[in-house]
Amino acid sequence: MKSLFLALSLLMLAGCTITRQANVSEVNATSGIVRLTWNQAMLQTARTDDYVAKGTATRECQQMGYANAVGFGQPVSTCSVYAGSLCLNTKITLSYQCQGMAIPSTTANLLLNIQVSLLITGLLLCRHFCIFNLIALMRFIPIRIFNN
Repeated sequence: MKSLFLALSLLMLAGCTITRQANVSEVNATSGIVRLTWNQAMLQTARTDDYVAKGTATRECQQMGYANAVGFGQPVSTCSVYAGSLCLNTKITLSYQCQGMAIPSTTANLLLNIQVSLLITGLLLCRHFCIFNLIALMRFIPIRIFNN
């Protein structure tokens, strides 16, 4: 009876999925590659939240001057702890490629200020030219005053 209970509890535990946090394991600024890993114990089904993992990789990419991270390839599973021929712990690695060039916030603010200045200058010039064109048009349009 105990062995049946033990077998059933192991079977139930084997079916449980655990969410793990993927941590940064390798960063290569030259090639723009970020690798995230998490561990999975024997008889355990682990997964990671793709949205959180992409956010972690993007944050690392932005620290290197890139804009965002895009996942590539399949997750790579490597046994990290052996006991005889059994694998007791598996390390799973996700790879991300950094893309784009991030604009520092001070540069972005400067560009925004320049765009606003150009827009205001353009509106002021348009106002002056529009008034000038209106006056020029009024010379050629005959104005009639009707007397009763």
